[in-house]
Amino acid sequence: MKILVIHNTSAIKNLLLESLSQKGYELTFSTDSNDALRLIKKRKDIRIVIAELNMPEMDGIELCKQIRSAEFPYYIRLRMANEILRGNLVSGQEAQKSLLPSCFSDMSNMEFAASFIPSAFGSGDIYNIFRLDETNIGLYNIDVSGHGVSAALFSVCLNQRLIQGPQSFGLVKVPLTAPPFYHINSPVSVVTSLDEEDMLGKYGRYFTMVYAIVNVDTGGISFYRAGHNYPLLIHDRKNSCYIEGGGPPIGLGIALRKSRQQDIKLEAGDQLIFFSDGINDAFSPKSEKRYGLERARQILTEHYPESLERSFDRLIFDVQEFMGQGGFSDDISIIGFKWLGSRVN
Repeated sequence: MKILVIHNTSAIKNLLLESLSQKGYELTFSTDSNDALRLIKKRKDIRIVIAELNMPEMDGIELCKQIRSAEFPYYIRLRMANEILRGNLVSGQEAQKSLLPSCFSDMSNMEFAASFIPSAFGSGDIYNIFRLDETNIGLYNIDVSGHGVSAALFSVCLNQRLIQGPQSFGLVKVPLTAPPFYHINSPVSVVTSLDEEDMLGKYGRYFTMVYAIVNVDTGGISFYRAGHNYPLLIHDRKNSCYIEGGGPPIGLGIALRKSRQQDIKLEAGDQLIFFSDGINDAFSPKSEKRYGLERARQILTEHYPESLERSFDRLIFDVQEFMGQGGFSDDISIIGFKWLGSRVN
């Protein structure tokens, strides 16, 4: 059976080609909805159409209407195509979730937590926490522009690039020939290296990011914020603030400045939390307002005495209550930790 695919993203085309060809389907590709209609009228052996939602000239919904109104003597199985694609996308979502850390570093003086909710069948959000050495922890939260599978694939590629290890040309850690035989790159070095790759020109994507290095013994933190939400620092139930500063998103061709790297010192019991804009941009049709950074700060601060995991659950529940019916329109990721004080040897 022949399937017509109308899509501009090569990653999506490759995914469909690999998965559907194995099931015996023959795929034909088009990048234009008008050209697709001509193909359907000309080639009566096409029985399934898979179309991108957003296309120039005619979007996917209008294309479906045109196909149905044409009253072909043969049936175009759009529902079947949707079911096939849905199954593959769900599998892809599960694969992406498997890359996220399910447990966190076993530091006795730190409490870690994270939460992740994709808006569709793939997320442009991704995060990680990992050891850099016995003293330092690396942490990042990334939000790729766009949604769906193409954004998810790009975020997975970024995650692979940021996997720590003393590798040649490594982003977070590079080898040395003398003790300690490695060098930990600063947050601004990591962010600058990514920005120099011209992500927008090569892949049509840009992203926001916070990358931080935490000294678990001293509570000292160095981080660089590139267009992401401000990190939230909570001292106690009555004292919290966003740490302003940083630079533009990565990939837009706007020069980054080394001076934008920031350093802070935590006190015992302090929480530091990073989250993507799916939280603060959540929209309520009833009030016609956005959730906002201030409400997020208030909820997380109010529940400071609880565990971080419970606090994150409270925030997500409040966002859902604020939005009313319907799911999240954007991906959501939250990651953070509480520093409990210097380690006891």
